[in-house]
Amino acid sequence: MKLQIPRGESVFIGAPAVPMDSRRIQSLRELVSRTRTVEEAHLPQCFIMGFTPKPAQVLVVMGHSLRKLRGELDGLEAEFSKVFAFPEYLDVWPLAMTDDMAQAVRDAHCQIFARTSR
Repeated sequence: MKLQIPRGESVFIGAPAVPMDSRRIQSLRELVSRTRTVEEAHLPQCFIMGFTPKPAQVLVVMGHSLRKLRGELDGLEAEFSKVFAFPEYLDVWPLAMTDDMAQAVRDAHCQIFARTSR
């Protein structure tokens, strides 16, 4: 479920041609809003040359501490499976807000959640 991008791979991020169903987006928004370490969540389309077979939407969750963010996301596997039942899946990409890729994700304009109080 968590996307691990190999170092040095070309990553393409943009708005999805066919956005996810609005009910699923709302379910994901509610899920990440209950997660203390998530400051932002985005649903861009992502393609990684030589790694992913085709472009797909991913849930990018950003926080101040990548370690804390990963730890909290590990406990949400069952919650994600309620939104995406087998054989469907959604890659979850935890990302530090200071990561070089953070601005590219924001530039796709696919934000579904932003914590208002910092």
